[in-house]
Amino acid sequence: MKIGINQEHIIGILCIALGIVIFSLTSQFPAGQAIIDVSGPAFFPNVIAVIFIITGVIELVIGFFFTKHHNFELKNVWQQIRRPGFINIIIIISVFILYIIFVSVLGFISSTLIFLFIVMWRLKVPVWKNIIYSAVLTGTIIIIFVKLFTVTLPSGILF
Repeated sequence: MKIGINQEHIIGILCIALGIVIFSLTSQFPAGQAIIDVSGPAFFPNVIAVIFIITGVIELVIGFFFTKHHNFELKNVWQQIRRPGFINIIIIISVFILYIIFVSVLGFISSTLIFLFIVMWRLKVPVWKNIIYSAVLTGTIIIIFVKLFTVTLPSGILF
């Protein structure tokens, strides 16, 4: 029996690899409270890592048992890269990387508003809804993290 590789296999392997990378990075994080060791800075990234690994295993199972197996050809990969959905993913990842770089310079509020506006604009959200959603989401994050959890967010040069 010849086993081919399909997109579910690749997605599954990437999800599992990403989960393992997250686990290896969070192992260096400081421990949580003495009584309850699950809390602390590594808790949420570890939850996400577990979700990635479970999703990866599910994708592998789907790839082996529920889909047709196709061998990859370069022309198929090029056709997938040129699709608007893939281009959206690349743009959103690029904007997110720029967000991480500039959040300390521009501050949380400015960077988040710009990031959310660009992402929603790229996903074709109408401009007036985009402005409202960006403002409400940024305000909600500030209320939750600054007021509730007393987390200091970067103020940047504008504030």
